[in-house]
Amino acid sequence: MSAGAVLQRLTPRRLALIVVVLPLLLGALYLGLMAQDRYVSTAVLTVRRSREESIAASGLAMLLSGGGTALEDVRLLRDYMQSEALMLQLDRRFGLRRHYESAHRDPLYRLWPGTSREWMLAYWRARADIRLDESSGLLTLEVQAFDPDYARQLAAALMAESERFLNE
Repeated sequence: MSAGAVLQRLTPRRLALIVVVLPLLLGALYLGLMAQDRYVSTAVLTVRRSREESIAASGLAMLLSGGGTALEDVRLLRDYMQSEALMLQLDRRFGLRRHYESAHRDPLYRLWPGTSREWMLAYWRARADIRLDESSGLLTLEVQAFDPDYARQLAAALMAESERFLNE
């Protein structure tokens, strides 16, 4: 059948079925039968300097440096929280790959078994969203998981690792 013949058979009603109804039906089937709940645990972090360091960096020096080194620390912390090393540590401790790869999980949202470490890191970075507000220096952490307790444990572990990293 030629393309012209196909276009002639596409009445406005058939086109509406293909463009509107079919995607809605597929979406409803996915959401009703396969989609699984995802839970988000959120934390907001800030890094503060000790009083002596903030007095030493006050005045003109603070203006010239762009607000002091606390923001630099927050940027380093954000990079560490998104690092492969931390992801592997959390995988050993909490079984990230096992949790996100489970065959009982949402087929469109889960991590597919046997994926490379690079794909797992990209997947993890999408599930552990870390946003920095440059103006306030606040770091917002949102961890997504298929279980609410698991999401809470991961967020708490990330916060504990953040504190350890900054203290070192």
